[in-house]
Amino acid sequence: MVRQVLNKGFSMIEVCLVLMIISLLTLIPFKHIKVTTEVKETMDDLISTQYRAFETHQKQKLDLSEYNQAITYNANGNISQAMRIDLFNKQQITIMLATGRIFMHRFESD
Repeated sequence: MVRQVLNKGFSMIEVCLVLMIISLLTLIPFKHIKVTTEVKETMDDLISTQYRAFETHQKQKLDLSEYNQAITYNANGNISQAMRIDLFNKQQITIMLATGRIFMHRFESD
């Protein structure tokens, strides 16, 4: 009587390797989501402060202590000094003088 061995499955090492690769791939997007959330929160703070100044016709000040910046909007929703805020994740927020427009872009540091 000859016994046949059926090898129709995966070994435990193969399964562990596949699970490890899948778990490492799932960790990659979370860093990007955190960075995007930080930028969005800062932009939302700037826009809501600008809107509040325009709506109430009073000066509004936003203190961005994590970036060592303070921004003051006048009664028209404009700022008196153009500024650039360097975020910790190689991104910048630029606020234009007189219009108060806000732009975000990436930069490469040396």
